[in-house]
Amino acid sequence: MSTDVQDFIAEVLKRWPPPRTWSEEQEDAWSDDVIAEFSSEKKPIFDQALSVLKRQTRQYSGTPRIEDVIKAVNQAVKEVG
Repeated sequence: MSTDVQDFIAEVLKRWPPPRTWSEEQEDAWSDDVIAEFSSEKKPIFDQALSVLKRQTRQYSGTPRIEDVIKAVNQAVKEVG
């Protein structure tokens, strides 16, 4: 498992913490989904993806949905090249 993706998850959750209604199991499932999707990416992509997430206009302020994270990482891949 990539430390880069774990660091990315920590940075996302630091900025947009899970709702208090999430159980530890739900938070772990969210993290596991992100890890499964992006474990092969590297730090520069995650740094850019975090920037993309910060720029996104979302209709809610909570933890980004997996779909939002996928879009941000895909956009970061395009931007980083």
